[in-house]
Amino acid sequence: MSPELASICAELEIEVIPPHVTRTPGTTKCGNTFERIRRRYGEGHLILLLRTIMESENNRMALVEPVIWAISDVMLANPRWPSRGLEWLAAFDEIDLCEVWAASKEANGAPPERHGVASKITELMQKRFGEGKEEKLL
Repeated sequence: MSPELASICAELEIEVIPPHVTRTPGTTKCGNTFERIRRRYGEGHLILLLRTIMESENNRMALVEPVIWAISDVMLANPRWPSRGLEWLAAFDEIDLCEVWAASKEANGAPPERHGVASKITELMQKRFGEGKEEKLL
């Protein structure tokens, strides 16, 4: 793990654990995923993504690869949403990311979990921020 990533994880109280250790809230096995996102999209993107999970209600167990990539995808596709700052973070208080992830796993890979989670988050955010299909047609 890079010193930059170690610092980010320490600041956000995230512990990267080895594959054979059982996860608990605030722990993850996704250190390599964090590094890829940090290198590709920058530290600011990664920090907001991780804060979104860690600082929202009951989502500290959602530090899993499909959820992490899905939130990153939503942030990149809809930059106006995370730019709302606290509104963005508050929206995730109403989303149970583990429940969304579980529902996407039940689809047996169609679509892949990452895409299923991203689609559901996008749907919920469109409702939250008033950006449904009807408005886009006008």
